[in-house]
Formats: sequence, structure tokens, C-alpha cells
Amino acid sequence: MGMLERLNEYITFKGYSMKAFEESVGMSNGALGTTIKNGQGIRSDKLENILTVHKDLSAEWLLRGIGSMIKGEGKAVELENRIASLSKDKAHQEQAYDILLALFDTMGKTYEFFGNKTE
Repeated sequence: MGMLERLNEYITFKGYSMKAFEESVGMSNGALGTTIKNGQGIRSDKLENILTVHKDLSAEWLLRGIGSMIKGEGKAVELENRIASLSKDKAHQEQAYDILLALFDTMGKTYEFFGNKTE
């Protein structure tokens, strides 16, 4: 699978219409859809803008097909599996998941706060 197919997979995964995605990254209507249909390349400034706007999209996955589509997704699944293996008590697992979700939420807000300060 090439980069354009991976980008299209991300767009579908996130539930965007092509038009909404193009608008989100400042591309003209139909530009990205046509590029993907025709298998053309994307200019580096457009790629940079896509990765800047969609901070959860892994550049490594998009460009090289390595790792997870969504940043940190692998770690989240790993932690979820570790929680499940540590306790067979359903209530305890649910409490651990709640703590984990709160932690991820806090980490995301911290990332956004500091990310916005450097732009």
C-alpha cells in the first residue's frame, strides 16, 4: 500500500468526507481527491500541512507504512492488555481503564497546550 492509499485510509477511518478533509488542511475542493484517484504525488508543503493539522496521524505510518496509523495507538493497546492481564476482577479492570483514559486525556491536553505555544 502506498502513501496515497494510506492517506485515504486515514480519511475514511476518521470519518471525513474528502471535501471536509481538504478544507481542514486548506486544499481546494477536489484537489486531494483527484490526486488520490490519479495516483499523483503530493507536494511536501501539503504533506507538512496535513501532518500539522492532523496531529494524531503518524508521519512514519503515512510516509513509510511503519507502525500504527494513529500516534500512540500501539502503546494504548499494550497498556490495555497489561491491565487485563494484571487483574481478572472486572471492577478493578474498569477502574484501571478509567484511570488510563484520564491519563491519556491529560496527556493530550498537555501536548496541545505546549504544541500551541511553539507554533
